Amino acid sequence: MDIGNLKIISHQWKASAWYRQAAKFGLVGILNTVLDWAIYLLLAQAFGAGPVLAKILSYSAGVLNSFYLNRSWTFHSRANFTKAFPPFLGISLAGILINSGCMYLAVYWLNLDDLFAHILATTAAFGWNFAASRRFVFRD
Repeated sequence: MDIGNLKIISHQWKASAWYRQAAKFGLVGILNTVLDWAIYLLLAQAFGAGPVLAKILSYSAGVLNSFYLNRSWTFHSRANFTKAFPPFLGISLAGILINSGCMYLAVYWLNLDDLFAHILATTAAFGWNFAASRRFVFRD
């Protein structure tokens, strides 16, 4: 086997690993959304917590779950929590800004349908969160 074939195989393996990680990252995001909703409904409906407090707690649970599952399952990282969580949290907060900003631009500047705008905003935030998490947090 010559060097050219090895480079192609190496590139294909790296690309497939990237796609697997992106798919896992997406599945973790779906699970976080379900977790967020379940905890929110439990706190707000069953325990009578105010909606803002319930949302803060439920969203925080989703972020912690996201960090844990992405660190252990998606990226198989050994990153230390105290060193890796602050940049992960910063990336997540930037993701909220990207999501909200894209939504604003799509609806109010581009006059797009809000559901289509929601898809675009979610896709942009997903891309940012995945790429930044992969590059800056779970790179080991």
